[in-house]
Amino acid sequence: MKFIKETIVELLSNSSKNRAAKELLMLSDKQLQDIGLSRAKLLEGASAYPWKSTEHVGSIADALVANDSSDQAVA
Repeated sequence: MKFIKETIVELLSNSSKNRAAKELLMLSDKQLQDIGLSRAKLLEGASAYPWKSTEHVGSIADALVANDSSDQAVA
């Protein structure tokens, strides 16, 4: 019985991930790159989760800090 429950939970989880991937695929390549996701991995669906791009360097926080610094330099 435990196996059946685990299988159902995994199927539901994969279904949610596939839905999320479809939504994320509507973003541009630039937007996906900005948040560190790979379009190729998104196209693979739930099996490639968490869809992280190997090209992504740093983090969103690093990008925000850099952007904030450049805004202060302009002001």
